Amino acid sequence: MKVSRHSGETAREELTTGTHHATILECEETESKKGNAMLKLKLEVGKARKWMYYYVVVSSYRMNDFLDAMGVGSEEIDTEDFIGRTCLAEVIIEEWNGKDQLKIDVLTTTGEGAPLEGDDDDSIPF
Repeated sequence: MKVSRHSGETAREELTTGTHHATILECEETESKKGNAMLKLKLEVGKARKWMYYYVVVSSYRMNDFLDAMGVGSEEIDTEDFIGRTCLAEVIIEEWNGKDQLKIDVLTTTGEGAPLEGDDDDSIPF
């Protein structure tokens, strides 16, 4: 098949700080630098469809937040069960190596209500 590229600039929406819908693309068990059990999540965040990573140390308060956001109450989890699940991601700006960068601060429950700012009905997967 012969294809041709569009000659104009691609209009890609930028991800902003605030609350965005997020979908888990990958979830794997790994280990932190200190040797603690950890989950590494690859998420598609917001209408801009930016991929971001979020790390959850198993013995931290972030694990409780993550399990609450996923509606999981059990002690035993299977990482495959989280792929494709949705939640909300609180995106903040954090300075790292002298530069500002976007970072997921916390994952929260989806809840009920109108679409969030920056999302439209077509981008909400439920």
